[in-house]
Amino acid sequence: MHRLLKRQLKRIGLANEPVSNEMQRLIDLVGQAYSDYDEAHTILERSLDISLKELNDRNHYLQMVLQAIPDSYLLISESLYINDFRITSELKNVFRQVEVDSVMSNNILIQHSENLILLVKQVVRTGDSQDTVIRIVNDELSVFVEVRCRRIDKLSLLLTFRDVTDHFVAEQLRAQALIQSQRSQRQLQDVIDAAPVGIVILDMNYRITLVNQYAANRLGRSEQELVGIPALQLLISQHRAKYFEQLQNLSDGKSACSLDVSMRALSEVGFMVSLSLSKVMFDNKEQIIQTFTDITDRIAMEGQLRIMATTDPLTGIYNRRSFDEKMSVFLADQHHACAIIMMDLDHFKQVNDNYGHSVGDNVIVAAVNVVLKELRSQDLFGRYGGEEFIVGLPDTSHISATRIAERLRAAIEGHAIAVGENQSVNITASFGVSSTEQGVMRLEPLILVADKNLYLAKNQGRNRVVALHSNEVVRKLNP
Repeated sequence: MHRLLKRQLKRIGLANEPVSNEMQRLIDLVGQAYSDYDEAHTILERSLDISLKELNDRNHYLQMVLQAIPDSYLLISESLYINDFRITSELKNVFRQVEVDSVMSNNILIQHSENLILLVKQVVRTGDSQDTVIRIVNDELSVFVEVRCRRIDKLSLLLTFRDVTDHFVAEQLRAQALIQSQRSQRQLQDVIDAAPVGIVILDMNYRITLVNQYAANRLGRSEQELVGIPALQLLISQHRAKYFEQLQNLSDGKSACSLDVSMRALSEVGFMVSLSLSKVMFDNKEQIIQTFTDITDRIAMEGQLRIMATTDPLTGIYNRRSFDEKMSVFLADQHHACAIIMMDLDHFKQVNDNYGHSVGDNVIVAAVNVVLKELRSQDLFGRYGGEEFIVGLPDTSHISATRIAERLRAAIEGHAIAVGENQSVNITASFGVSSTEQGVMRLEPLILVADKNLYLAKNQGRNRVVALHSNEVVRKLNP
C-alpha cells in the first residue's frame, strides 16, 4: 500500500480496522492512483533534469563556438539587446562602448552604425543572412571591415566583424595589375598588328596565345579561331617534325633558330615562309615568339632564276655551262661507259635567210622536241650554241651511242616542220660520237673528239653520223 494512503487511513482510524470488500476495492484503486502519480512525477523530474543538462550542454557548446571564432562578434536578440560580445585588438578602435544587456545604438561604431542597425533589422525581418563590407576612416585609422549577420535560433542573431583591409587592398592591387596587364596586352597587340610580318606567340605547351593581324589574314582565320590551338596545326604534315624539334630545342634552353617551312592556310593550300623562333619572358612567363615572312614569291622567283641560269631560254634544254656541270658529275661517278653526241643542223643559215629568224627559232624548237622524244630520262641534252647541240649518254657503250645518234638523225630527217600556211620544210642534221671506251675519261677531250667527228660528218656530205675513235679521227684529219 502506498505510504501516503496508509497515512490518510491512519488519520481517519481505518488503518487497523476490518473493511468491507467494496471499501477494500476503493482503497486499492486509490493506492494505484497514488502509485501512478509517483511514477509520472519521477518521469517528469528525470525529463526536467535531462532538458536542463541539454540546455547547459548547448550553452557550453555555443560558448566554445563563439570562443573559437577569431573575429569580433556581437550576440544579440531580436530586440537588439547585446547578450554577449568580444572585440579583438585589431578592431578595438572601431567600436565605441559595448556592454552586455545594453541595446545596440547608433553610436556602437565610430562610423556607419545606422547601416549596421538596418542590416540587423533586415535579417530579423527576412531571416536571410546578410554580408557587407564597410570602410571606416578617420585621422587615426583606415580599415575595411567585413560584417556578417546570421540568425542562429528563433531569438538570437550573431554579428561577426573581420578586418579585411589587407585582403581588400590586395584585391584592389590585383585588379589594378589586371587592368595594367590588359592595357599592356592591348598595347602589345597594337604594336604587333602594325608589324609587316606574321607574329605568333606560343605558351610552353606550344599552343597559340596571341597572333597579329598579318598572321591571321595570311592563315585565313580570325584571332579567336587561332588562339588555343596547337601551333603544329599551322604547318603541313611534312614539315611538322623538324618544326617540333626546333620548339623542343628552345624549351631545352638552346638559342633562337630560323627555318623555311610550308604553313597551311584555311584553304589547306600551303605557302612557304621563313620562320624565326625565340624564347622570351612575357607577363612573367616563358613564351615562344615566332615570326614569319611569306617567301612563296621569292621561292618561285629563285626557281625561275635557277631555270634561266641553267637552261636555254628558247628551247628549255640545258645551256652549255649547266650541261658541262652535270655531265662532269656523271663522268666522275661512272664506273661504266659514257658517250657524247655532238649534233649540228645542216644548212641552217639558209632557213634563216629564206624564212627569217623567227621561223629559224621555230625550226630549232621543233628539232629539239624530236630529239627529246628519242632520248631516255637519264640522258642529258643541251644547246651548245646557235644550231649546235650536245647529248650526254650515261651507261652507254660506243656502239649503242652510235645507234642512238643514227636514230636521232633519221627522226629529224623524217620530220616536216611547218614554216607557214600550207608550207613546211624538212631539215637534216650531222652527228659526231665519242665515248669513254676510247680511253678518254674527261669531258673536254670527249667533246673534242665528238666535235671532230661532227666536222668529218659535215665534210662527208652532212646528214650522217661519224663515230671514229680518237686515233682514227687524227688520221682522217691529218692524212
